[in-house]
Amino acid sequence: MFRGFDQILRRDVAIKMMHERYGGPTHTPAIRGQFLKEARIGGHLLHPNILAVFDLGVNRAHQIYYTMRLVDGASLQLCLDGVEKGVVTKMISYPLRRVVETFVGACQGVDYAHQRGVIHLDLKPHNILVSGFSEVFVIDWGLARVDETDDTEDLVDLYRDGEGSHHTASSTGVFGERVVGTPGYMAPEQAGGAVSSFNPTTDVYGLGGILYFILFGTAPNQGRDIHEILAATSQRKEPGKLRPGIFSRGQRISKEVKTALDSLQAICLKALEPQQQDRYPTVEAMLIELNEWLSLTAGTPLGS
Repeated sequence: MFRGFDQILRRDVAIKMMHERYGGPTHTPAIRGQFLKEARIGGHLLHPNILAVFDLGVNRAHQIYYTMRLVDGASLQLCLDGVEKGVVTKMISYPLRRVVETFVGACQGVDYAHQRGVIHLDLKPHNILVSGFSEVFVIDWGLARVDETDDTEDLVDLYRDGEGSHHTASSTGVFGERVVGTPGYMAPEQAGGAVSSFNPTTDVYGLGGILYFILFGTAPNQGRDIHEILAATSQRKEPGKLRPGIFSRGQRISKEVKTALDSLQAICLKALEPQQQDRYPTVEAMLIELNEWLSLTAGTPLGS
C-alpha cells in the first residue's frame, strides 16, 4: 500500500498495486482476477463501513493499481493487541461496550454487502480497519464470492507459487483444493471445501470469530499446525479467558456485568456454531441481538 496524491481532485489517496513479484509477464490470470475483483467490489459497495475505491488503472511500469480513500488507522487486531499491552491509542479502547459498537459497524458493512450478493469469505480482525475518527471499515475483498458465482477454482492457484507455504492462522491463501480463507477464522464449510454451501452464514462465522478475538484475544480455531486448525473448525467453541484490558485492574465484576458478559458470549458462540443452520441465518439477525445488548448495557460499567 502506498500514499499518493490525486492531482485532479487535489486529495491524498491510498494506492494499492499488485505485488511486484506478480507485476511481470509471469503473473497468472487468477492473481490478476483477484486483484481486479477486489477493486470492482470496492467501487460497487458504497457504504460508510466499506472503503470506497476511486480509480482503477495501469501505471507507466505496466502495473495494475487502484486508488481508494486514505485512512489514518490500523487494523482491529493491532489496536486491541496494543490496548492489551497498555498502549494508548486514539483509534479504539475499552470499555467493552465501545469496542462492540465498533464491531457493530463492521457487521453493518458486511450485511450491506450480503444484500448486494457479495460474501467476504475472509473476515478476521486484520481485515477490519479502525480510524482515529471512530470510523470502521471492512477491507480486503479479494477472496469474496459475488452473485453466488463459483470462482473458487480460479483462486486455487493464487498462492501455489510460494504463498501457500505460509500455513499460519494469520495468513490468507489457499490451503489445498478449494479451501480459501484464513484457518483461524474459517467456517467448517470453507475448511471442507464445500463451495456450494458458502452463504451469508459463512460470514456470520467469521464475524463470530472477530467477536471471539475481541473477548478472548485469540482466533476461535486453534491448533499446533494447519491440519489441527482446520479440524478445529468443526468443533463447538467454549468461552476462553477474558482478554486483559477489558476491565480495569482490580475492578469488581458485579452480577449485572457478569450477566451482560454471558449474553455477549452467547451471541459470539451462536455465530460460531459448526452447523450452518444453528448460526444466525443472516448478519442482520445477529445485528438485532447486538443492538439489543448495547441498549441493555447502557449505563453499566461495560459502557462507562
